[in-house]
Amino acid sequence: MTNTRKWLIYFEIFAVFIFFVIIFVNITNSYTNQNYGENPDLDQLIEKADQLYKTQDLPRALVKYWETITHMESQKEPQKLLHARLRISEIYFRSNWNKDALDHLARAAEIDRNNTELRLLQGELYKDNGQRALATQEFLAVIKKDPKNFEAHYLLGVLYQGARQFEQAIDHYQQAIQYDLQMIHQPFELAAVGQLARMQLSRTYRQILQGYQNLGQENIPDATEIEKMEKQAIAILEDAVHINEHFVEARQELIGLLYRQASIAGRARGTRSYDQALNIYQKIVELDPSEVDAWQWIGQIQRSFLDDPEAALAAYQKAYELESDVGILAEIKTLEDEIKNMELENQ
Repeated sequence: MTNTRKWLIYFEIFAVFIFFVIIFVNITNSYTNQNYGENPDLDQLIEKADQLYKTQDLPRALVKYWETITHMESQKEPQKLLHARLRISEIYFRSNWNKDALDHLARAAEIDRNNTELRLLQGELYKDNGQRALATQEFLAVIKKDPKNFEAHYLLGVLYQGARQFEQAIDHYQQAIQYDLQMIHQPFELAAVGQLARMQLSRTYRQILQGYQNLGQENIPDATEIEKMEKQAIAILEDAVHINEHFVEARQELIGLLYRQASIAGRARGTRSYDQALNIYQKIVELDPSEVDAWQWIGQIQRSFLDDPEAALAAYQKAYELESDVGILAEIKTLEDEIKNMELENQ
């Protein structure tokens, strides 16, 4: 374990070194070009920097933004200058250099302290530094100026969720979902804000349910309320996956919730409960056809409770294709013999 940590430290040092080498080389090339009398167009410089930023080529993007600022020194382009300074702050933040990001953000604030993008980034930096009150202040200021700013609502939801203020968290996640209609995937994020809000909203409901386990019996809501919240947690993730099937994290969390739901249904008695469990396991394999456990459960339910050996055999065969397990093979052989005997009896 100690050796592994040492290697991780060495790797981080090496990565930072490479980062600075790339920056140095690009800066050198940039100044070389300037010495040859080039006077690049600011719009083209910013466009190039933005392209590098979107592809997360941060070292080269940083150089281009600095180059843009250098060429602006003799020009009055406050909005372009603000954009470049904000991007530099963002790059520092994404590189975990929060102090540099805050220092540079202060320069951007000299141009326009009330800029929405600036206040959002300021809030994220405060949040990352553990300064929750200051972060909340920034996000609330953004919402006051722009009530439909879904990013600010989402980030407030995260803060309130972390503070276990679940009602406020739910409210802001719901507003983030409501207002993020285009759901454009932002750089450096797992998914669009509306998608992330759905995943976090589902997690909030589950946190509330987990909290009920620590309450006395007299304080636990009735079963209907609990079941409703469990269904909400699942439905929200289903919506997220339906919107974006490549949102892997949401799909994995949804599968975990469905397994739990199927297990609860399977513990009840009666054909209806087994049908419900079967439907849930079928949802799981639709989400991820490589879920061996779900295929095995489908086979077991079909064989033991619904008396459909052919359907059970198909499920076990699918499971065996995914995992060559001796136990699964034994079930296949048993079912093949049962089906063969049934066919002989019917002749």
